Amino acid sequence: MKNYFLFLPVIILLNSCGEAKKPDSRIAKGDVQLGGVFRVNEVMDMRSLFPLEITEMTGFQVASQVYESMVKFNSATLEPEPGLAESWESNEDATTWTFKLRKGIFFHDDPCFPKGKGREFKADDVRYVFEQLCTPSPQNQMFWVVRDRLKGARKYHDALLNNEDPGEFQGVEVVDDYTVKIHLNFPFASFLRLMGHNAFYIYPKEAKETYGEKLADNAVGTGAFVLKVFKRDENVVLNRNPNYWNTDKNGNALPYLDAVQISFVKDKKSELLMFKNGELDMIFTLPIEMYDEVMGGLDEANFESKDYRPQVKPSLSVHYYSFQHAHPVFSDARVRKAFNLAIDRESLINYTLQGEGTPGKYGIVPPVFKNYPHQMVNGIAYNPEKARTLLTEAGYPNGEGFPVIKLQTTSGGQNYEVVAQVIQQMLKDQLNIDLEIEVLSMAQQGKSEEIGESVFWRSAWLADYPDPENFLCLFLGDDIEDKSSSYLNTVNYHNELYDSLYQAGIRELDEGLRYRIFSRMDQILINDAVIMPLYYEEFTRLIPTYVKGFPQNSMEHRDYSKVWFDASRKAG
Repeated sequence: MKNYFLFLPVIILLNSCGEAKKPDSRIAKGDVQLGGVFRVNEVMDMRSLFPLEITEMTGFQVASQVYESMVKFNSATLEPEPGLAESWESNEDATTWTFKLRKGIFFHDDPCFPKGKGREFKADDVRYVFEQLCTPSPQNQMFWVVRDRLKGARKYHDALLNNEDPGEFQGVEVVDDYTVKIHLNFPFASFLRLMGHNAFYIYPKEAKETYGEKLADNAVGTGAFVLKVFKRDENVVLNRNPNYWNTDKNGNALPYLDAVQISFVKDKKSELLMFKNGELDMIFTLPIEMYDEVMGGLDEANFESKDYRPQVKPSLSVHYYSFQHAHPVFSDARVRKAFNLAIDRESLINYTLQGEGTPGKYGIVPPVFKNYPHQMVNGIAYNPEKARTLLTEAGYPNGEGFPVIKLQTTSGGQNYEVVAQVIQQMLKDQLNIDLEIEVLSMAQQGKSEEIGESVFWRSAWLADYPDPENFLCLFLGDDIEDKSSSYLNTVNYHNELYDSLYQAGIRELDEGLRYRIFSRMDQILINDAVIMPLYYEEFTRLIPTYVKGFPQNSMEHRDYSKVWFDASRKAG
């Protein structure tokens, strides 16, 4: 819990903050206070609100309040639990799953419906969403989720791609208005967790037909909040859904809040000032350049603060640099290994990141999963002498003849540029290699890597669902249809043994054996120096003590439906 102490000076710094915006006088059962507007800021851009196009954290944080899926994640434990489905069961070999849907759930009122009145959610909506997931479209980035797992998915997709009749959709069977069956090609151990993925958010056919591509800027779901205002990267307002189906353990209607308001101030110093002035109800992460400022007033005697509390959680995320294996330089594993061996990850964490996170010495899978055998994975240790030897063997003694490589990173106040500068210097000091740093927006970087233009670039993966498989699926050679590019396997890695182990692992229902298979895959990635793992992030929040019902988890999966304000507390 070393990060806990890093946030104490922030608490001291912010003791002069203003008073919380109080809820109204309504008190629900369990002494929960109703009303109020939760205010949060995002520094990263938003790509889309359409479930099949959400590939970044900011869009997910907004969309997850509006949309729901049949299965959801517990906001504290991340265990799968009933969502739009009240129950489920599988057949004997776990290839057919039957979901019983809740009755009386309605989509949000929206102009896409006759007279603007939302209709009831039914089984046909599940089938429609799955069909859309298997339909080729520039907006559909999520076909990979079901392509080989869902019965008939690939055949249906390819037929539409070739302008042929796809025939009957086999993957989803509507039994009646409130019962659906999902048919898989094989047992998939992570299936229930997968079903919490945003690819399975339920939206009505009417919304897709009305808004088309503009569904990226609109959202019609069944969730606890309704999208009221959407000004891209400026302001988002989510109003309480008065017809929401869910209740708390005392029978109180959810959500408790009146609204959630999201601003998009890009500067972290300005964000901190807003929090200090009582204009925000949470702050998430601090940039490196502000650590000295906020730590300068540290006084161990004031360890506790009555107004603020830090929340720290090891995350299900990994930050790494990617190599384009199709590039003449990085097609040589010796070069990739040399780059890995030349990086002092301990120094990167202790000095550059001020103790934030864990050195990336294991592999692609973060050391968070319970029972995962991380000790069986031997990472690449700092060894500059061996790095220079490998580079010489690759034909670049002391870096001679090595081309100037462009290192692409992203902006957004998340320390990425600082880390890039440190990596640039380490490679220069140890290998005499020159890098040019290019700073791109998230959208520019995403496009560049997806079409195969990036050569050496910053990457990060936050779990879509809490399972090691979600990290290991990023490097499947089978994902590269034309052997040149892939939304997931952007590094263009091919290894038949890796792919075959993956297929065995996802079918294995015994967790211990499955995890051992996955750890072997993790080791292959390290042995081939497929990527350059840097660090595993720790998620940090600072929230006022008047904020209740807001647990943290390793995916930063936020559920505002049970958040409430204690009006008896003040934030300053």
